[in-house]
Amino acid sequence: MSAQTLNTIARSQAKDLGDATAFATPFRRWSYRDVDEASNRVAQGLKSLGIGPGDRVATLTRHVVECLVLTIAATKLQAVCMPVNWRLAPPEIDYILGNGEARFLMADRDFADSLSRIPAATTIKNVLTEDGPPLNGLESFSAWYRNDGLIQLPVRSSGISVGRIPIITMWAPSVLALVSAAFRLARTSISSSSAVRPGNGRGGTLNSML
Repeated sequence: MSAQTLNTIARSQAKDLGDATAFATPFRRWSYRDVDEASNRVAQGLKSLGIGPGDRVATLTRHVVECLVLTIAATKLQAVCMPVNWRLAPPEIDYILGNGEARFLMADRDFADSLSRIPAATTIKNVLTEDGPPLNGLESFSAWYRNDGLIQLPVRSSGISVGRIPIITMWAPSVLALVSAAFRLARTSISSSSAVRPGNGRGGTLNSML
């Protein structure tokens, strides 16, 4: 049995389920193909910034799907997604970004004004999670990655390997299990119901949990 990674899960579900709904948020519907294609574009954007194996990309967000897309994109470059608790104070966020040597930050618009008070954030690429016009000179996450063409990157695992089994270096094995379960649950839901309803939370919900 071949080992699964975030990349292979996203790619196989995009191939098998295509336009079926993977996630639904109050703002948009994401198909399995959307998730895979968006993560490819994000990976290409990160690569253009010189981000590669072992580098960290950070998130300061309450949004689930965009964080997942960035996580998958990072693994395609053998980089690591580094979520930062949005409840922390600017000095604490600054320490985490600096100590973790983050090279990219995706932050919610609510936190845009705080970024100027976080020295570690001012020296790296910042984008805003939500769609909308530029704010404080920062463009949205989707506007940034849509500027690059869709490029299929090689399927890679993030981290090291023991024998033939890839090991994800951050959140392993919980993230891989969570994402795998999320896609399986969504697939089960789609087979029994085609209804798509917005999630109650800001970050949206899995279609299977609506």
